[in-house]
Amino acid sequence: MTAADVRDSDPGDGRISTPSTARAAAWSVDAASAPALPPLAPDRGLATPEWSEVVEHFREGLIVCDADGVVRHLSPVAERLLPEVVPGELLAAAGVPALAGEPPVEFGHRGRRLRVRQVPLSAARCCWYVEDVTESVTRADALLAERARSAFLAVVGEKLGNPLHPDRAAAA
Repeated sequence: MTAADVRDSDPGDGRISTPSTARAAAWSVDAASAPALPPLAPDRGLATPEWSEVVEHFREGLIVCDADGVVRHLSPVAERLLPEVVPGELLAAAGVPALAGEPPVEFGHRGRRLRVRQVPLSAARCCWYVEDVTESVTRADALLAERARSAFLAVVGEKLGNPLHPDRAAAA
């Protein structure tokens, strides 16, 4: 038996793939003209949610002021973070100095770390975004402290000739 005798035969165990003539092409001209998905159903008359209903689920608090600086809308998150701000009153009268400064500003307020930024709107109105960044600042500080500790232990361990870092000491 020579190589020419077995060249086009398939032993049937999957080692040699032979093209099948019965298999249809993956793409054809007929398939391109047929719609792949059914058309979209017409709108069912669903009620459009009010923007204030959507805003109350944001992670950031929103304070919307008119051109005169009077608070026109206060989201529940902003109400919780800045209880001094009251709708219908001047934002400057709330007594939060960071809201009068140049945004974005990060400041401490009632034991929390807040970041505010102002976005101009049409008709000289503006929107203040208030974000509670206490946890992220705490995590970043803890990570920096851990890195400093690891670097210190690595330097001291190298000076003493013995690894002092717990993970490296176990490996040594």
